[in-house]
Amino acid sequence: MKNLNAKELDKNFFDTREFVETLQIILQKKNIKNYPKFTKREVIFLTRLLFEKPNELVLFSVADFMSDNYQQGVPVFANGASYRRLQFYKHFILHTGNATKAAISSGYSQKSAKQQGHRLLRWIQRNQEKSMSGFSQ
Repeated sequence: MKNLNAKELDKNFFDTREFVETLQIILQKKNIKNYPKFTKREVIFLTRLLFEKPNELVLFSVADFMSDNYQQGVPVFANGASYRRLQFYKHFILHTGNATKAAISSGYSQKSAKQQGHRLLRWIQRNQEKSMSGFSQ
């Protein structure tokens, strides 16, 4: 496959039926011996992505994964995010960008929620470049 930039890739659209038909063609042409296994959560994610394609689905799924797998040593943010920071990130997405509500939902007191929300957003912004560098390689 030749190298395409993002603008070229975004020009053509496939509906769900065309996408599934393309997958069938690929399965028939390729001699794949080992297929990956998917968890129920992954199957639900892929099904919703194919048939509904809600804008926030990927963000919710990433936030849920990070929150649920924190104890397993998933390195999410550069300097090691606390569980409460992960909860804040998840609730920040759920509350559509309201840092105060996200801080309260994450367990911070209502008195300090505005300040904590601002502090956590600044922390995420400062560490964004470090945390994303591992994914770009």
